[in-house]
Amino acid sequence: MASKKQKTITVTYQDGHVDTLAFSPAARSKGEEHAQLAGWGGPGDSPQRYLFYTAYAAARMSGKTDQPYEGWLATTVDIDMDEPGDPAENPTTAY
Repeated sequence: MASKKQKTITVTYQDGHVDTLAFSPAARSKGEEHAQLAGWGGPGDSPQRYLFYTAYAAARMSGKTDQPYEGWLATTVDIDMDEPGDPAENPTTAY
């Protein structure tokens, strides 16, 4: 059986450091739960907020932050979902 590459989330912070976080089922569940409790609807209703909170959950679970969500979010400058096989992963396939 071929191994499946996991999706990741790349977070760039104001101080210039970058974290690559697992887009794990646990992080996705936390993101979805928070979206529902906050009244955002499902991931498709507020995709940016869902992604940002999921990144935060992944950062918390991996020990990268212990800040509250709003404080953590204020330290970020970019949050991106990385799909396995994206052309950015292999620039030779972008043509």
